[in-house]
Amino acid sequence: MDILSGLFDYIVSFYRPLPALIGVRHRCLDEIAMVESYIPSFVQRIGIELPVDYEDMEKKGVPIFYFGELARRLKEKSLDVIALESRGLYRAALAISGALQIRKCEAVGIKSSLGSISSRADLVRDIKWRKLGITCGDPYRAPELTRDTDYAFSHFLAADEDILYALDRYPTPESAQFAMDQLTIRRDRYMLDIIIKEGLSLAVVGAAHARNMMDGLTGYRFIQT
Repeated sequence: MDILSGLFDYIVSFYRPLPALIGVRHRCLDEIAMVESYIPSFVQRIGIELPVDYEDMEKKGVPIFYFGELARRLKEKSLDVIALESRGLYRAALAISGALQIRKCEAVGIKSSLGSISSRADLVRDIKWRKLGITCGDPYRAPELTRDTDYAFSHFLAADEDILYALDRYPTPESAQFAMDQLTIRRDRYMLDIIIKEGLSLAVVGAAHARNMMDGLTGYRFIQT
């Protein structure tokens, strides 16, 4: 059976040649099965759009949607996952993206609903309550919750504060969008450098990143899910 499997992968490799860069929409977990179908069994190392400390984040209660789940599934198959993202650039992207969404909401007059954040005032309110929960303790917190939950609370507080800083730095949707575009260029370059440095024959990133990075990956095939 192993011989037949190897032969099948060898034949498939002519139709799905490596090296390759897979661009994903990463909107739903159902897409992961399609990504897995592009990975031959002889591939052992895969680059994924994840910050270098993603494992520590997940252990402490801060999971990363889609790419974190993809990494978990690949590790279950004994594959080595190489994180492609800089922690600093990843954090900056979350902050500017959050600020951009708020500026867009403010520009068109979208009002916040219960629990949502669509203005600077909403964000300040959220930060206030997060600080109160950390300082005074959450009266509704179940006793079985651990210190890792406190880490998650602190993480999301820091994320909110990052967004507030970005909001004050980028007062309009246009300025926030320009900052996001410039940061995307830096993120693309960073991930591209890791792929080349690590000699990866297969990597999975967001579709927009993938299209931007292809010019720097000579001989790579672009696959979009």
